[in-house]
Amino acid sequence: MKRQLLLATVAFFLSLGTLFAQAPNKFNYQGIARNTAGQALANQALGLQLSIRTGTANGTLQFQETHTVTTNAYGLYKVEVGTGTNVSGSISAVTWATGSKYMQVEIDPAGGTNYTSLGNTELLSVPYALYAADG
Repeated sequence: MKRQLLLATVAFFLSLGTLFAQAPNKFNYQGIARNTAGQALANQALGLQLSIRTGTANGTLQFQETHTVTTNAYGLYKVEVGTGTNVSGSISAVTWATGSKYMQVEIDPAGGTNYTSLGNTELLSVPYALYAADG
């Protein structure tokens, strides 16, 4: 009887692990901030606005957020897309399974919200996602 109870308890806790084994609604992004002369903006606070668009580089906006970051000595900044201050949409509502997705990056080198677009780039698969698709 004790053995059955122990096995049932272990099975219960193992099943809980699969319930919470969801992919997080965020992904890493990093960039180098430079001034118009090409020099790194070292140790400087920046305002960032990141947008996910669908279909084309200027397609329908599905998600937009802002971040305030500080660069390192080389002008490098890192963010987790999906964890910023929400402006529009929801990262969990992005239709990842249909159509191409593009990320637009906008920056305010003064650390505010007077953003200048740095352009858009298509988001491509990471190797693990390609492996999972074969699954």
